[in-house]
Amino acid sequence: MPNLESIQVQKYLENEKALLKAAFSGNQKNDANAWIRVTLRPIIIKGQECIQFSYYDERKCTVKNYHGGGYRAAVRDLMALNFKNIFVDTVKGSVQMMTNKRGEVSINEKAAVKTKDAVSLEHNKTKKYIIPDNIPSDFLEAVGIMTSEGKVKADKQNKFRQLNGFLKIVDETFAKAKKSLKFDDKELLAVDCGCGNAYLTFAAYDYFNYIVKKPLGLIGIDINKELLENHKEEIEKLNWDKLKFQATKIIDYTPPRNPDLVMSLHACDTATDEALFKAISWGSKMIFASPCCHHNIQKQLDSNKELLKDFAPILRHGALKERLGDVLTDSFRILILRIMGYQTDVIEFVNSENTNRNLIIRAVKYLEAGDKKTLEEYKALKKLWKVEPYLEKLLVLQFPA
Repeated sequence: MPNLESIQVQKYLENEKALLKAAFSGNQKNDANAWIRVTLRPIIIKGQECIQFSYYDERKCTVKNYHGGGYRAAVRDLMALNFKNIFVDTVKGSVQMMTNKRGEVSINEKAAVKTKDAVSLEHNKTKKYIIPDNIPSDFLEAVGIMTSEGKVKADKQNKFRQLNGFLKIVDETFAKAKKSLKFDDKELLAVDCGCGNAYLTFAAYDYFNYIVKKPLGLIGIDINKELLENHKEEIEKLNWDKLKFQATKIIDYTPPRNPDLVMSLHACDTATDEALFKAISWGSKMIFASPCCHHNIQKQLDSNKELLKDFAPILRHGALKERLGDVLTDSFRILILRIMGYQTDVIEFVNSENTNRNLIIRAVKYLEAGDKKTLEEYKALKKLWKVEPYLEKLLVLQFPA
């Protein structure tokens, strides 16, 4: 029997004429679903408006177009597959349903922000990317995202969009920063903390050295030595001599000189705090951090009986408590960065239908450190929630004031 959340989502899908886009992703435990992802979008083919269903498995993408009864039947089949994450955007509003590891379901609805008239239905619409999706790219081929013919692989579409979403933010930030910050003629240095598979590490190197032609040396660090060994083969294929990798903990790493730019993309829990601490300590001019797995603050909320009582309507629900921990953790990080002299904001670098972890904290060293108003806001937030942010614990040893 479908749960109430599924019924709520299905209501958004009932009217195909109102649909703007939809995405289904994430297999539930022990689910035999063959698709790792399915996306829906309205298109026009030979004058007929219909909904295009793109079914992705591990190897390929299967595309089918439906309208009328065929559309409704295809939607029912999708809803029966029990995807963990479902996102639907319509002219009447959007809805997102997420299921966490404990099987708890949360749902989020938003009011409509655009009409269907604002969405192009042309079948051959081409998106503008910093790294195009129809031109062969040596580095995208080397890291397994693109074929030698310039076609993005079906199972790497999400990663390709994330990569371009990230580069768009870097491009906007660097274009502004280079006008007011003193980037001299010497080669820039960047450090990617917790680089992992290093897709964005390679993308950042390519962007600076070959797109905007600003010489950049880049060092990716991670504790997974075996994973980093694989990247050496990719570097050799590309002949990128200024891209290095080093196996180390973030907190233990010392760069050859203070880097101009620090990235930390999906570093788990307090690893993001360690990356921010290092960036601040090094005086880095630009910081890009996409946080993940905010456990530290969540554990502190769990252990405080007074909070559990005062905020019981929120904290008794695992999914809401998890979101609250996310929001609080990143709010403290943003305030600390501002206190330390960074102009800071938060940006969605890719649609939430592609990944739940779609936020980037962007910080640029434009300001004077020690803003009193920001410091008071920080103290008030700490007092209200009775927590000790991990980033503060790291910074207070080096910057007692």
